[in-house]
Amino acid sequence: MRERYWLTTPNGRIPLPGTLTPSALSLTAVSHNLVRGRGYRDVTDLSDGLPDPVPLTLTGEVRFKTEAELSLSLRELQQALRAATAIDRDGRGEVALASSSLLAVPAGSHSGRAALTVTLILASVPDPDSTDSFFW
Repeated sequence: MRERYWLTTPNGRIPLPGTLTPSALSLTAVSHNLVRGRGYRDVTDLSDGLPDPVPLTLTGEVRFKTEAELSLSLRELQQALRAATAIDRDGRGEVALASSSLLAVPAGSHSGRAALTVTLILASVPDPDSTDSFFW
């Protein structure tokens, strides 16, 4: 049985399609760099030893009877992603989101199918010294 992902929005909890799965599960990288955002004067020291924010990428396919149903579903999903403030993975606790995006491309010859890629940028990163399971 696949794990389910839920978005928390101002309108309540919204389930992501059940066909979405993480595209990769790996350790996060640790930066040893000083970073200055383009157009900003402040320099941020990311050499604190904590993992860098790495996107959580979910991929999968959705199928509907018609292209109109698919289009409506994708529009609703895009609205939910824009409004989302947190994500929950199978009841493991909500994790705040910084941003998200949706990419949908046609899958096959049937106009009611699309391959989805949902990219979620978490607002925080796990502490490697903590015994808390955090998100995973």
